[in-house]
Amino acid sequence: MLRPLVSILVISSFSFSATVYVSPDGNDSGDGSESAPFKTLHKARDALRESGDAQKKVIIKGGIYFLDEKLVLDERDGGTADNPVVWQGADGEWPVIYGGKRITGWELWQGNIYRAKLADNGITDFDTTMWTLSENGYRAKPARHPNRDQNPRAAYSSSNSGGETAYYEEGQFPE
Repeated sequence: MLRPLVSILVISSFSFSATVYVSPDGNDSGDGSESAPFKTLHKARDALRESGDAQKKVIIKGGIYFLDEKLVLDERDGGTADNPVVWQGADGEWPVIYGGKRITGWELWQGNIYRAKLADNGITDFDTTMWTLSENGYRAKPARHPNRDQNPRAAYSSSNSGGETAYYEEGQFPE
C-alpha cells in the first residue's frame, strides 16, 4: 500500500514544463493553454509528442468526450520513470470519455418506439460497430424489433428500406 502512495507523491512533486488543457468546448486550433484549450485528446497527444519538454501533463476539463477514432498511445507518450507523462482530470471536474459515436436523427417509428438510421451517422460496419447503447452515462435498454427471441442481438436491426436502424423504447429516447 505504501508504494502507490509514494508514487502519487512523487508524481505530484514534478514541475511540468509542458502542460496542455483539453475541454469539450475547446478548439484544436487553439494553443492548448488553459484559456485556449484543445477540443480533442488526440490533439493534446500530438502537441505533447511535438514538445521537446521532458515533463508533460494533460489536464482534461469536465464534460463528455466522444472519440470518433481510437486514441492510440505508444512509447512516445509514456515518458520515463523520472519524467512521466501524466493525463488527469481537472481539479473538481469529471471528464467522461466515450469510445463510441453519438447517434442523431431519431424519429418516432411505431407506437412508442423511436429509430435512427445508423448509416446516416457514419456507421456501416454493422457486425462489429454497435454492441451497446448508452444514454446520459448509463446503458440504455434498446427496443427489440423483431422480437427478442427472433433476434437476440437486436440493439439494431435491418430495415426494409436498406441500411441498419437502431431502436429505442419510449422513455429511453436520448435527449
